Amino acid sequence: MNRTILILLILALGSGAWLGFENWRIKNHAQEEVLRPKFGGTYYRAILDMPTTMDPAFVTDTTSAELVAQLYSRLLRMNVDMEVTNDLIRSMKISDDKRVYSFDLKEKVRFHTVTGDGQLSANRGRELVAEDVKYSMERLLNPAVNSPHRDLLRVVEGADEFADSLADEVSGIRVLGRHKLEIRLKNPFSPFLSILTTPPLSIVAKEDVEKHGDSFKDNPVGSGSFIFDSLEPAKSLVLRSNLDYFRGRPYLDKLVFRVMPSDLKQYEEFRAGRIHHVTHMPAHRLKDAIKEGRYKFKETSSLETAYLGMNVEIPPFNNRDVRKALNYAINKKLLVRYIKNNHGMVAKGPLPPEVPGYTHGVEPYPFLLRKAREHLLKAGYQFDSLGLVIDFPEIVLQTALSEDTRAAAAAVQANLADLGIKLSLKFVSIGDHWQSVDAGTAPLFSAAWIADYPDADAVLYYNFHSRNKGISNSARYHNPEVDDLLVRAREIGDSSQRNRLYNQIERIIVDDAPWIFLYYPTTYFLMQKSVHGLEICAFGGSEVDYYHVWLSDLR
Repeated sequence: MNRTILILLILALGSGAWLGFENWRIKNHAQEEVLRPKFGGTYYRAILDMPTTMDPAFVTDTTSAELVAQLYSRLLRMNVDMEVTNDLIRSMKISDDKRVYSFDLKEKVRFHTVTGDGQLSANRGRELVAEDVKYSMERLLNPAVNSPHRDLLRVVEGADEFADSLADEVSGIRVLGRHKLEIRLKNPFSPFLSILTTPPLSIVAKEDVEKHGDSFKDNPVGSGSFIFDSLEPAKSLVLRSNLDYFRGRPYLDKLVFRVMPSDLKQYEEFRAGRIHHVTHMPAHRLKDAIKEGRYKFKETSSLETAYLGMNVEIPPFNNRDVRKALNYAINKKLLVRYIKNNHGMVAKGPLPPEVPGYTHGVEPYPFLLRKAREHLLKAGYQFDSLGLVIDFPEIVLQTALSEDTRAAAAAVQANLADLGIKLSLKFVSIGDHWQSVDAGTAPLFSAAWIADYPDADAVLYYNFHSRNKGISNSARYHNPEVDDLLVRAREIGDSSQRNRLYNQIERIIVDDAPWIFLYYPTTYFLMQKSVHGLEICAFGGSEVDYYHVWLSDLR
């Protein structure tokens, strides 16, 4: 479940389209030059902040997920067409009742031998086997580990008993041989294979986890296409090519992630040729860059919903009519048109259109000050002769600083000022932002949610079930009816029945309005002409696969 700071309303993460081994033909005067993939080179990528972790069990932000995707392998991956494909799996069988999954793992897949600063890994580059998969899954469920993703595998038989310390192992995860694994579910669960493609289900080596303990997050050891090399706090992080990768070594020699908290600074460095691609920037600058024709541009729809979260446990946001009033008070169409330059569409609710279960019949909150005033009256507030609310408390919007944030925040301030509501702004780093949101000390905050897999469960369960308060349920929303429906939806194998339940759930959530639903952004990137092999998909930057990326001499 990947969260990304909105940088108030402008963050749209992305990647690019893979051309693989296909030749590029570029006309140069009267001659035609054929470009083929080549090995070598260092790729420079700008990130807003250092990753919060490189331990898959604790990944909740897109920067961390992007790094985890390079460092580790998983049983399965989601490709650019949103199809489940093999990663560590050689073959798979599913029982007729859709409850038993049997996997044959690929042989000769090895964990990294030498990691950061030339250290020998505790596993010493041994082969990845079925026991490692069982260990990684049980680690996710282990109450002593306290992973925010422990609910991902609750559908597995015996997971509840293990998670509640009533059993020493998960009975539904069985090792049948060195490279054979069986997983039994409590009931059919249609998105189960999609769950296995998510970053938290990456496979780790027990020896290295136990060696580093809590510091494993800064000393990652996986079996992915790149190896952790070095880290300079608050400045950069370097990955190097895994020459022993089971698919063959990547084209690139190194990946360098440079920390640049300002989207404007990232864009300037990109323009200077010191960054190979950018995934967000001031919208008007993106428009100008596309017009120039000096760069490659890729864009697609995403699994992301941008919103303003309201902590429903803190006044005045503990009043549903106040929350509904604010939804009516903000002009989302204006934000999409002028702040996003139409790189997105107005949100109707928490589910983006690309997610099965999206409710087509739900209408977005239109920009209607009349309706906003009606709900403030219901909440007990009065208005003066100018139509301005009386004695409404000043509210603070917490977000991160960027060029477009100022413009977007100014628009929100102006909208609320039309009602007589005073809004002040608090700009913080991404790390500090999520720390205070998770602690419940940010009453109103900007955010976005990117689904880890294309299913309504990936959005609704994690953001709105009360058991996830303080973890992924940032609004601290609690509705017993929604809790019950979300659990029921997880126990139904038939997709059409599940989607009908999710339609019902989304309507309740939209009516309760724990979020101010803003927009569904597209995901895009702007890249140098020398960059080849990037895929673009609906997951955005968190699923960029640098294994296929190569650099040419084009300028």
